[in-house]
Amino acid sequence: MRQPLRIGNVGLAFTNAEPYRLIPPPFPVEWVNVDPSELTRRMRDGTIDVALLPTGAFLSLGESIRPLGPYGIACRGRVLSLRLFSHIPVVHLVDPGRRVFVTPRSTTTRALLGELFLLEYGRRPVFTEDLASADAALFIGNDAMDFDRPEFRWPVSRDMCEWWFEQTGLSFVFAQWVVSSRLTETRQLSAWLEENLTFSETPEGKLKLEAAGVAAGWSPSLARLYFDRLDFRLDADHFFGLAKFQQLLGESLV
Repeated sequence: MRQPLRIGNVGLAFTNAEPYRLIPPPFPVEWVNVDPSELTRRMRDGTIDVALLPTGAFLSLGESIRPLGPYGIACRGRVLSLRLFSHIPVVHLVDPGRRVFVTPRSTTTRALLGELFLLEYGRRPVFTEDLASADAALFIGNDAMDFDRPEFRWPVSRDMCEWWFEQTGLSFVFAQWVVSSRLTETRQLSAWLEENLTFSETPEGKLKLEAAGVAAGWSPSLARLYFDRLDFRLDADHFFGLAKFQQLLGESLV
């Protein structure tokens, strides 16, 4: 790899990507650390070569990308960092006049929430970008674990991945490492990702993950619990869940 690879990762507001930040790549890199929705745009524009890409973007990018091994971020059940907070019971959020704020940082989050409402209640809520007028709010990443947010005092909360598991019995894959189809040589990339995950499973690596959680404002025990809830090597169960999500998205586009 002679030219620096342009690698896109989510910013530090997403501590769930920390296992992929533990060991720097042994090759030249130009880092692009932005929100998930911006990663999608840059991969579409061809301004990055590799990305930890939100899975809701896969259908729109088609054959312009391909997976970089079984590496990503997934969860089976409750995850803590993708949560809906509401003033009213969730079932009433589809009533006329109700609005749900969805963070603009991720289009995958918006898609997941819409599909969950459709599965359980038969229709999607109306989304808004005006938090002040919303009856409910969906946050992701560290925002969803910021216990000082006023939304934590709202009477209702719902973990999106727990809701997905209740509806489907499947894991949910937030993001997966992908490369541009233009990139032909990926062995070093795969080896670097594997090195990070292998290190993250050692006592030293686990302490570094715990420290990252503490830096985000969590207690050491919450940090350990959070990373224990996440999966970073994707297996058959994860891919079944990803296929189900993409099937639902595809049906929504018909």
